[in-house]
Amino acid sequence: MNKNVKFWKNPFAIGAFILFAITGLLVLLHAVTGMSQSTQLWLSSLFVVAVLIHTAVNWKQFT
Repeated sequence: MNKNVKFWKNPFAIGAFILFAITGLLVLLHAVTGMSQSTQLWLSSLFVVAVLIHTAVNWKQFT
């Protein structure tokens, strides 16, 4: 595995989760502005990509 990917995969997933959680709470509390709702949509997509990359990189451990 590329060391650069190994170094960045977990911080990327953690960062995406934190941003996704914050915007999710804003949506839940109805403190939504136009920007936070579109940010929520993009960050949720980013989080899904991070999870897929993390799963693909660690696939051996699942089988």
